[in-house]
Amino acid sequence: MVYKRYEKPGRCRHPEKGITMSTEKKQSYGMSVILLIMGIVLLIWSDSALRAVAIVIGIGCIAEAAVMIVSGLRSGRSSIAAGGIILIIIGLVFVLHPAFIISILPILIGIGIIINGAGSLYRTVSCRNNVSRTAMHILLAIITILLGLIVLFNPFETMSTVVKIIGIIMIYNSITSFLLGREL
Repeated sequence: MVYKRYEKPGRCRHPEKGITMSTEKKQSYGMSVILLIMGIVLLIWSDSALRAVAIVIGIGCIAEAAVMIVSGLRSGRSSIAAGGIILIIIGLVFVLHPAFIISILPILIGIGIIINGAGSLYRTVSCRNNVSRTAMHILLAIITILLGLIVLFNPFETMSTVVKIIGIIMIYNSITSFLLGREL
């Protein structure tokens, strides 16, 4: 893609799409505002945001399930339709019981982190070919296991904290997008 320069400095135009730098600047500002609002919402209402995410995921599952059922019935592939029925059940659980989903998700994540840390520790101990790196790997594996235990035994506070951190990152991203948009 080649951009042409026009008389006005700071303006480039994509010949086929008619995109100018001012359009990109507007998009950057618009995205900055959206990210800022989303970040503030996640930071202030983290619990409600988690609930909304669970419901949206459930609605997405139900929509995908409907497509799978129709596709399976049209093609005569009952396994696709059966998968769609299972996905509808999963989607309904997400929509009707988002608090349950939110409550088990951090526990599953904590178990996964512990398993990952234990696997890393096992691999490190069983393959000690570089002693100087082994101590660091053992330390990192132990830290991973401890973090997994923190998530496992304090799941609700962990999820709330993670959502708040994501909110802070989105606010930061909106500020940088705004500042970079000023450069366009």
